[in-house]
Amino acid sequence: MNTSIIHGETKEGFAQVKITNKTNTSIACYVAIDGKKIKFILRPYMTSKWYKATDTQFNYRHFSTWCDYLELHPEYEKYT
Repeated sequence: MNTSIIHGETKEGFAQVKITNKTNTSIACYVAIDGKKIKFILRPYMTSKWYKATDTQFNYRHFSTWCDYLELHPEYEKYT
């Protein structure tokens, strides 16, 4: 999967992450932290919004990210 994971920090000190889709097809993704999983579809050559941690004690290592081809995970169609 040709994606890029970008980590950052808000001006308030919260860790954040976003994903860039470098493929020419839509992909199914999720970002998870502290037991919360956010599922979404990422269109070709697009970058997701920033997903922010809920506490400043979290850092980039606390995030879990995953992406795969949308056709392999049709249950993600409802997250458009």
